[in-house]
Amino acid sequence: MTTPYARRFLSVLEPLVSMNFFSADAFEEYGKLGLTDGWTAYFCSRSAAMGEVSADLVAATFYNFNPELVRKSVDWSIAPAEDVYAARLRGAERTLRRLLAEGDDLPDLGRALELFRPAVEACPPEGRPIAAPHAAKPWPEEPLTALFYAANVLREFRGDGHVAVLVGHGVGPVEALYLHCGYMGLTDRRREAFFMTRAWDEPSLRRAEETLQERHFIDADGMLTDAGGKFRGMLEHDTDRTAVAPFAAIGADRAEELVALLEPLAIRVLERRGVPSPLGRMDPAHPLRP
Repeated sequence: MTTPYARRFLSVLEPLVSMNFFSADAFEEYGKLGLTDGWTAYFCSRSAAMGEVSADLVAATFYNFNPELVRKSVDWSIAPAEDVYAARLRGAERTLRRLLAEGDDLPDLGRALELFRPAVEACPPEGRPIAAPHAAKPWPEEPLTALFYAANVLREFRGDGHVAVLVGHGVGPVEALYLHCGYMGLTDRRREAFFMTRAWDEPSLRRAEETLQERHFIDADGMLTDAGGKFRGMLEHDTDRTAVAPFAAIGADRAEELVALLEPLAIRVLERRGVPSPLGRMDPAHPLRP
């Protein structure tokens, strides 16, 4: 009954969390700690809740990034993980305050956070290396920071499940990128930019193309075939099943209420270019239109 909400929250949660990856406010906070390299700031801030874990562990959990990029970017000698985590929350609060300013038409956060709490608390930690340590952190007192905290837990909860699904179906990191680009309908230019951010070399890209072509999932131009589209849809459906726990906990009616409260907030982030517009179309069936 509540499985569809695991999918519907995709396009809503993504802008509310990913805005911190593109925020000058956030990177200013990281810079104060000495994290002046963009990739170091990204990988350390997103993994800081895990503690000062090895770069190899971060690389293992950040599934579709080239591990070499992760290994050379994670450096806890610059700043303790606890300080980096706090800086991430400060950056999120500043960014949301700026993007949601003059929002008299936006819903009260109190009810959204009231609904968020049992959903977050219902996320089991097993098999969730990124979501579980975030969920174990104390809830922030400031409402905008708490909004980011809760949205991030649910986003990472789904992401951990998605990685498990990819591994289970024999989809490697670079293959997953090709399938995701097709699922999102990214253009050649946006697809190229997406691949560049993951830092895979040409041999890795060619091997992934060959593997997917052998499975008849992409054509000679690297585009999804009908079989590839169905396979990618099946992966998303299986991911929905791994992500259902928080929505089962609050039930369909409260899940509907929560998504309705969050949608205008996410749309405002998109309207004000807090994130690239494709992030409002993480679920092609329920895109957000700023």
